[in-house]
Amino acid sequence: MTQFENISVIGAGAWGTALAMNAHLAGRRVNMWTRQANIAAGLSAGNGNLTYLPGINLPPSICARTSQRPPSILALLKLADQHRVELPICKAVGAILSGKQSVQEAIADLLSRPFKDEI
Repeated sequence: MTQFENISVIGAGAWGTALAMNAHLAGRRVNMWTRQANIAAGLSAGNGNLTYLPGINLPPSICARTSQRPPSILALLKLADQHRVELPICKAVGAILSGKQSVQEAIADLLSRPFKDEI
């Protein structure tokens, strides 16, 4: 197994659900975090994500949890701060999940950042 044995997927929309399934197929242990209890219940019951990705059933080994702010994002942001790594999208997600910003405010902040060349 690689250094990334455990994967947390924040969000259980179509993209998050597909990402979780791909991580599982790659042999990772997967936790999904969603704010919607009905989606977490459906995923945990083996019914898949009927709202955002119908017809795709996830294996029961993928753990779906409900949380307003997943603990994994807190650990990620703390680690990034310790190593002086900028994670503006993760910070925006944390601000949204904690209720500090609306989605529109977070997007506006992200779009106002100066562009940087990719490395």
